Amino acid sequence: MNAFATDDITALDASALSDAIHTRRVSCREVMQAYLARIHRLNPRYNAIVSLRPDDELLAEADACDAELARGKSGQGSRGSKAWAALSRPLGWACRPPACGTPG
Repeated sequence: MNAFATDDITALDASALSDAIHTRRVSCREVMQAYLARIHRLNPRYNAIVSLRPDDELLAEADACDAELARGKSGQGSRGSKAWAALSRPLGWACRPPACGTPG
């Protein structure tokens, strides 16, 4: 299924990544694997991730998202927030752009 190399997946902006997932050019599992590989490769040097859930838990969530897509539930629209949360939590983000970093 994957039409992208790992580095290509992590280089996609949010719109392109969403499009790739919803057109089935890449699975949620592949996206999670790509980001986890990047974290494991870079975090020892930068020590930027404070807390990261176990890979198997995160991959199980990605599999659940893939199963929803297979049942025709796209995750777009109001459900897009859930998909963003599933991807952003392991990266340590507490909000969705552009809200991140804006005064509240």
